[in-house]
Amino acid sequence: MAVVGVSYWSRRDSADRALLGQAALDVCKALKASGAVQEARFYWAGPDTVVVQVTAETAEPLMQPPNADAARALFALADMATRDRYEQWIDSRTGLEQYTLAGR
Repeated sequence: MAVVGVSYWSRRDSADRALLGQAALDVCKALKASGAVQEARFYWAGPDTVVVQVTAETAEPLMQPPNADAARALFALADMATRDRYEQWIDSRTGLEQYTLAGR
């Protein structure tokens, strides 16, 4: 089972792109170092947009407040970009299991 949290961040006009990329990388490193998630990566979706993708075994780590290091990294990213959207994806097996548990 896997749950993926995907957040989309748009660069603020005053933010340097290289520093934005470094801030997104720092978020990923801090989240991975916390041990709560399996994977954390970021991607450039355009010249002014980064996407942070975090994979965990369950949704619980994605719903909990970040530890201190991850929170610092997230605030640094938020100083340079605005989070436009957050999505949580689940794998097909888990989705079907939840659908069945709901009595559908």
